[in-house]
Amino acid sequence: MHAGSKATTQSLRIPRHEDALTRLIPKLSDVAGWSEYSQGDLEAALEVVAKVVYGNENDGRAWELMGLVFRDLAKPKSAVNAFENASWLVPLHPLSQICLAECYGVVGKRVLARDLYLSQVESAMSCAELLLLIAAGLEGIDEPHLAMEVCRKASSIAPDSGQVVYDMCFYASRCGSQISVIETLAWRAVELEPQNVHFRVGLSSLLIRLERYSKAHWIVSSLSDQQIHEITCVCCLQRIKQLYVAAADVVRSQLCEQRLLDLQAAGGAKSSISPVPSQTRKDAI
Repeated sequence: MHAGSKATTQSLRIPRHEDALTRLIPKLSDVAGWSEYSQGDLEAALEVVAKVVYGNENDGRAWELMGLVFRDLAKPKSAVNAFENASWLVPLHPLSQICLAECYGVVGKRVLARDLYLSQVESAMSCAELLLLIAAGLEGIDEPHLAMEVCRKASSIAPDSGQVVYDMCFYASRCGSQISVIETLAWRAVELEPQNVHFRVGLSSLLIRLERYSKAHWIVSSLSDQQIHEITCVCCLQRIKQLYVAAADVVRSQLCEQRLLDLQAAGGAKSSISPVPSQTRKDAI
């Protein structure tokens, strides 16, 4: 495999495994460079798809794939150019439209981003995953109330999804909802997916703010080494570390300290090209 850039985690949580990508963007699976892209080898994918475009400027699907590659390479202006070229030639997949809207937001075209996000809601009504991406994008351009509306639509088709409920909790907080509503949603998300460390850390952080320290500790008292390693929010790690110290949980407090040192050595939690809510932000409701 080409020793190029590997895909990095994006705020919009675009799936990186090939089966999910093929499901969401089926018409790109035969485009040269798709294999490299789906495996996360972005530089190699760009090299391959660029050759296709240079050889045939009317290949709309190749332009679309190039847009996705540029988006993941954190080159939003180049991504916008590629997506727009593609849109003149072929109808873009809903996921590509969402990524284009994200890039519009990054380059400062927020009204255009908002309108494009909203235009995709109807076509995404059968897919909660896409609706959550739209909601995340809207929150990222300071439209939390619109994000909440879209997230409610996602809950109507996936009422038992922990991610849907947790995202509603996050947007409720951003919208200034009553704390009782926010807390209820956070508990429900943990109930639906008890092994999800991000949900537990988010709820614990909320309970700490409410000075309900015993409950806050109970929520994270059984986190494993691996789960603590998954936490990327420095503030959240510091909070739960103090809970472990107060509870004389030496092992977990040391694990938090080591994770904090690891993040510091790596330059802190990774950021994205876009302003949409990352999981790091959502760890702190």
